[in-house]
Amino acid sequence: MRRFRRVLRAAQPADTVEAPPGLRPIALPATRPPLDVAAEAELLRLAPMRAAALSEAVLQAGVYRDRYCVAPRAGGGLRLLLAIEGEERFCTLADVADEAAAVRAAACLQALLLRMNVDCEGLHVVEHLLLAPAADALAPPPEALAFRLSVVFPDWTARCRRPGFQAFAEETVALNCPAHLLPQCLWLGFEAMQHFEAAHQRWLDARFAQAQGEGSVQALDDAAAALRALLHAGGRDA
Repeated sequence: MRRFRRVLRAAQPADTVEAPPGLRPIALPATRPPLDVAAEAELLRLAPMRAAALSEAVLQAGVYRDRYCVAPRAGGGLRLLLAIEGEERFCTLADVADEAAAVRAAACLQALLLRMNVDCEGLHVVEHLLLAPAADALAPPPEALAFRLSVVFPDWTARCRRPGFQAFAEETVALNCPAHLLPQCLWLGFEAMQHFEAAHQRWLDARFAQAQGEGSVQALDDAAAALRALLHAGGRDA
């Protein structure tokens, strides 16, 4: 659903409340609804989907079925809410007529957020030797670049932010990495990942341009130096 792609933000949703009277969980169906035209209509009623940016807290909490709740409204009907992880607060999603409408909307949101989480779980692998200065191709690479590898993961999805999953991923990298390479795993928030991906793309573009005879060695070395600095700083601006 391209229209529901959102810029992530680290801040909590603006419309959070404490637990209202009469709050109770709702039971979502075991099978998730298809993300079709009907689901799109349901999603357009929800406050997080009408905003230009999606809160990181909603992305993380909304994948869990047991975080969706309803509370009675004074004027009739129900208010659909989402329990934000790590906080005793709830994000207001929508006002609905009855529990069936709440279940439909919550199931559609959960299905979309699960897809978004999966779509965010890519990774980057950078062998540091490729970032060696190209101005003198015959010179031995700096010792700090030899036999090193960086694996860059997102840390903002529901799964990737779990310490247990991070430990499992790092162990998997270590077990499967060639014996002559020393890997480091970096877990970046989405803003840090944006900085890294921009620097990584500039380096790839410079490599391609230089290989095609359309770019300079100096431009390639500058892009490589910027990417090296980010990796050295743990993926964040030095």
